[in-house]
Amino acid sequence: MTLPDQVRAVIADELGVPLEQVQLDSRIDSLTWDSLLLLNLMFNVEKRLGVRIRDEDLERLQTVGEIIECVRWLKSGALELDGVRIIPDSDEPKVWFDPTADARSS
Repeated sequence: MTLPDQVRAVIADELGVPLEQVQLDSRIDSLTWDSLLLLNLMFNVEKRLGVRIRDEDLERLQTVGEIIECVRWLKSGALELDGVRIIPDSDEPKVWFDPTADARSS
């Protein structure tokens, strides 16, 4: 099973919805997640996929696709953004940061 399918399966299981309803472009708020459900969901994503997502990064994740990219980056240590592969300093802990977040909020 691919990583996107794994993440989508965790989300579908947690929300009790069909897998087909959880698409890459599905917005978190469109899946009617409340804050407690989101925390429980992310706990299960972390537990089942072996990653740790910082609380401040949770606030930035707006779509299923962004959750997948976050998990992919945490698992691989690199993120591709606009065709540029960003590799974090190996001495730093692996935490996800979306460098476009500030641009989106402006």
